[in-house]
Amino acid sequence: MFENLGDFLPAQSLAKTVVVHLKKSINQEKKVCIECESDYYKNNSEMTELCPNCAYELYGYPNCEHEFNNGNCIKCGWNGNISEYIKSKIRKILK
Repeated sequence: MFENLGDFLPAQSLAKTVVVHLKKSINQEKKVCIECESDYYKNNSEMTELCPNCAYELYGYPNCEHEFNNGNCIKCGWNGNISEYIKSKIRKILK
């Protein structure tokens, strides 16, 4: 019936849908990770007090596929901080 979404939605509606999706992370509640002290978006981590990166490094939870813009991941808010403890774990693995 419809070959693509453009046949169903007017271009203006489609553009609004895309913009709303891209702005989604802007309105999310921010928290501070207790391990690395980075800001992160609360709904983007499997653990209540840890950013997605620390939750991954410490407990193996799925990590965000980070995309950085202006120093923070646009998906989860992480700023790239790594705690001394996690740095030491990484050093041991790399030896």
